[in-house]
Amino acid sequence: MARITGISTPVGGASWEYTDDDSSSAIMYIAVLLESKRLLTMPWSRVNCSLPFELDVEYCTRSASELKAVIPFILSSHKVSPSVLLAIHEVIHALNDFLNDVAPVRDPPVMIDKSNQQQRFQSIVKQLKEKIAHTMEPLLKDVVPQESSFDIWRILNKSVKV
Repeated sequence: MARITGISTPVGGASWEYTDDDSSSAIMYIAVLLESKRLLTMPWSRVNCSLPFELDVEYCTRSASELKAVIPFILSSHKVSPSVLLAIHEVIHALNDFLNDVAPVRDPPVMIDKSNQQQRFQSIVKQLKEKIAHTMEPLLKDVVPQESSFDIWRILNKSVKV
């Protein structure tokens, strides 16, 4: 892989250096993976959701666990820069926080009002979306051209602002 390091004019010319960094591919794979999960792409107004709340929590918890398992595999399959590793580490921390925070909602120690559980769950998911969007947006800006942005970031930004 080559990276352009400079362009000169008026005669014209370009200089570049070869690099083994495969960060762009890893970022794209992770972005596609994130986009495929209901946890991050499901609209959270929940007004028209026909899925029972308990199943929704279960499926989202499963999505977070799957992401935690697959992201390190993607990273180990690519040579990525330390800055990308640190950024993706933040995504994994956000998933860990989500799983910790959702445990009392999923299996409450005492019977709690279901609407309070749902509100708490929606708040936890919103917090996760904000953390992931905050981490992934700068990475994707360096990799994906503006005109071909991923749907997940449009969805995340729309659902976070609600």
